[in-house]
Amino acid sequence: AAIELSSMKDTFGQYVSQDILEYVLEHSKKSTVSERYGVVLFSDIRNFTTLMEANTSKETVAKLNEYFAQMASIIERNGGYINKFIGDAILAVFSDINLNEESNLSKQEARRIYSQRALKAAKEMSVVLKKMNKNWSENKEGEFHIGIGLHAGNIIMGNVGSKNRMEFTCLGKTVSEAMDVEDLTKKYGHEIMVSKTIIGDEQNKLVLLTEDTKVFSQPLYYVDTQESV
Repeated sequence: AAIELSSMKDTFGQYVSQDILEYVLEHSKKSTVSERYGVVLFSDIRNFTTLMEANTSKETVAKLNEYFAQMASIIERNGGYINKFIGDAILAVFSDINLNEESNLSKQEARRIYSQRALKAAKEMSVVLKKMNKNWSENKEGEFHIGIGLHAGNIIMGNVGSKNRMEFTCLGKTVSEAMDVEDLTKKYGHEIMVSKTIIGDEQNKLVLLTEDTKVFSQPLYYVDTQESV
């Protein structure tokens, strides 16, 4: 039984972080949720459908897996975790995900810490993708171009679903607004955009883009991706 449990953890651990794994194992039969403050990072590959049409299914999946492996490694290395891959998109969260315990950070501390982790991850994603695109271009392969949106706030996390199928997920207004910020990267032509909820610093300077509330409910900023990480 111990060997089977260890094997199951190893397999399941490829799909979720260790903290989530422990939480799911403890609450596997229950629909339980917890609300935590954190930063949501949402990224999406632009014109992915067009890129798919230029390659076989096998080539598309292989390339997407290569991309996901690099991006997931960056996010996890910077203290975030992947909630899910949504087609060619990535939904990641930077927060205290030890849901079996209360967070010991104040909201201000959490905002600063998670903002810096998420910003660093986003910039590294941009830098690494440029290197990947260079290699793909040299091999006469198509390139990936992405948009990344960051937004902070309360996030509902936990097990949701039915009696026969449960899923650990993150949801709520903060998640949907992070997706909205990412979608606006197409409109403004910037790779990384963030809302006013994100705190920048000397290494992660934020440039005001718009304060038009018709575009978004609060001021939006962009991050200069030409800077080195």
